[in-house]
Amino acid sequence: MKLVKMMFAAVLLMASGFALAGNPIEDLNNVAVPSKIDGTVLTFEEVRAAIVRGCKDRGWKPELASDGVIKASILVRNRHYAEVNIPFDSKSYSIQYANSDNLDYDAEDHTIHRNYNKWVVYLSQSIQKAFDI
Repeated sequence: MKLVKMMFAAVLLMASGFALAGNPIEDLNNVAVPSKIDGTVLTFEEVRAAIVRGCKDRGWKPELASDGVIKASILVRNRHYAEVNIPFDSKSYSIQYANSDNLDYDAEDHTIHRNYNKWVVYLSQSIQKAFDI
């Protein structure tokens, strides 16, 4: 009976370790910029404006890092900080991990708290919504 309890405790310990492990960071690369309703392509400036609007709508703070790259950051519950780079052109954009604090980032395994990937997906959805011009 003692052996069974020890094995059960070991299984619980392993399971809790897996629950605490981070998720792989899932950058979004080359997400297509949709065309306007009339079929024309958005200009570089329109894409930049839509990305900025989408960031703000989702609570991210965008700033122009360089021509064709927006850096956006978010602070959730005054505790969890994430920063992404958003390189873009008139055809596509990407959302790539840049930095974080208090999100259990592991550089060696390239993992992070599970909510980070959700935040990035929601950010992309807000950007896509902002393209509806």
